[in-house]
Amino acid sequence: MHKIIFVFAMSCLVTAFAEVPDVVVTTMTSANGHATIAGRLASKPGVPVGISVRNGNIMYSTISDPEGRWGIVIRHLSTNVSVNSWSLTVPEEKGAVVITRADL
Repeated sequence: MHKIIFVFAMSCLVTAFAEVPDVVVTTMTSANGHATIAGRLASKPGVPVGISVRNGNIMYSTISDPEGRWGIVIRHLSTNVSVNSWSLTVPEEKGAVVITRADL
């Protein structure tokens, strides 16, 4: 029983001190009033990571796969898009915000 508790405690510590990888936007396209934005994380997280995309005055969220890939289709409101990553277990831990201006 002590081994199980020890392993659980250690896994919680590793998760608590994990750094959230930054996002890399690889694709931005637009058609019929909707934009497709996709990318990957700068390093493989091994667990899903939250991704937030702000376009205009609306924020959208999705999660990455364990490999760090993500994508989302949103309503196209502005050419200014900001994207950042955040931990699903500790939402206060965030990656750097990537602001991009694309001619969608």
